[in-house]
Amino acid sequence: MLKRFLSPSEILQRAFEKHVMRDLDGCWHWMGPKSKTGYGKVMITVSAHRLAYLLKHGAIPDGLVLDHQCNKKICCNPDHLKPVSSWENIMRGLGLAAANAKKKTCPSGHVYNPKNTGWTGRRRYCKACKRRKALARYYKLKQKGAVA
Repeated sequence: MLKRFLSPSEILQRAFEKHVMRDLDGCWHWMGPKSKTGYGKVMITVSAHRLAYLLKHGAIPDGLVLDHQCNKKICCNPDHLKPVSSWENIMRGLGLAAANAKKKTCPSGHVYNPKNTGWTGRRRYCKACKRRKALARYYKLKQKGAVA
């Protein structure tokens, strides 16, 4: 399921509605933080890079995330940000998920390809290694007499 990011106006609307209580006489009572003089205050938390992109380029397209083309999380230059798929963002990264996804072979040297790769949820495994381990377990149990 793709995550849909909110537009700036939707962010403001939600932040506002969260603190409003409407009464029967038509008044909207501000239940959130108030200034020293008693007026309602709105405080919004949004990532700096997302805000910079929204202000310069508009809404982030549905189903996409912002990728720092400079690979610096702290950078909020909207010209360094590019909307990409989550997969592309992970693959461009330097984290463990990217490192594992880039591996072409299992630790035993078997190639990860559609025929030899199985999936448990989002984790892949080598079918050849799994077969080898299952056979070793079978023969070990057979030696002990636990298997007919």
